[in-house]
Amino acid sequence: MNCEGILNDLLWGDRMWFSRLAGTPNPTQPSIGDSVTEVPEWPQFLLARADMDMRIQAWARSLTDADPSVDLRWFSGVVGCKVSKPIGLVVSHVFNHGTHHPGQVHAMLTAAGARTDDTDLFLMPRGQRASSGEVFGLS
Repeated sequence: MNCEGILNDLLWGDRMWFSRLAGTPNPTQPSIGDSVTEVPEWPQFLLARADMDMRIQAWARSLTDADPSVDLRWFSGVVGCKVSKPIGLVVSHVFNHGTHHPGQVHAMLTAAGARTDDTDLFLMPRGQRASSGEVFGLS
């Protein structure tokens, strides 16, 4: 798999999870097997990623203290049945996914000799928001 495929899988996953969590649109690709082609053209991918990031931020701002303990119920195509889990656990999974795949891309780029800017959050300029493409020097 290449960097764009990994980042498309991440976008697909975010779209799928936030369609369940926040009622945002479903991914364009029907299954996880097709997730690597969620938005195949890079300029459109960057726009779609920025849009998803804004939706995630808006959703996060809307949370209340009670929300993490509420169960989310959905049909999982991955396991082929209905699932019910606390939103707090689901959100932990989503953000774990959101760090795992960029880490894979970072490893691929640095193995190929690319030099990336620092991605440690505490070292980023205060108030700066970086998209996935910016963090990895791909935009």
